[in-house]
Amino acid sequence: MGRILGLLKGCEKVFGDGFGRWAQAISLILDGVTDPPYIVVRRASSDQAVDFTAEEDLVFNAVMEDGGVTYDTATGIFTLAAGLYELEFFGSWTNFGTPDTTAATAEWVSHPSNAALAIGLTTWVVAASSTQNTGCQPVSKILYRASAGEQVKVRATTAGGGGTADLLRGSSYAVVRKVA
Repeated sequence: MGRILGLLKGCEKVFGDGFGRWAQAISLILDGVTDPPYIVVRRASSDQAVDFTAEEDLVFNAVMEDGGVTYDTATGIFTLAAGLYELEFFGSWTNFGTPDTTAATAEWVSHPSNAALAIGLTTWVVAASSTQNTGCQPVSKILYRASAGEQVKVRATTAGGGGTADLLRGSSYAVVRKVA
């Protein structure tokens, strides 16, 4: 028997203790459906120097919209409740250390293992002055089913060959939203 059906079966016809508990349970379920947790964070106060060879974590130092997902602005770690999430990262990059050989690449990973959450879904951005003759993919967006208390983050990768670049303040952000 499903959770809601089980609650309905025990419901009383008059407003009393059973009905009050039922109404509260239904309210909690509907709140999670109509207003799911989310957060929007961005790099706000300064550019972040990133070494792709060292595979450093990206840190967004400002919370723009807090809809109930836990985020640490000092470490860049999101803590999730159980459920299905849409994870999106958009990176704007500047000051490439070696413009002709460095591509800014980043992906969503699990913390603390740094295991990729979706293999092959990384960003790919090269310097405007690059001679690589390649396009850009500045967004990494995935669907991910999380366990309660699981932690995730955005991490620079060596997929672009290593090197350095700065994550640009003001226009680099991440959005985490629970979809189910």
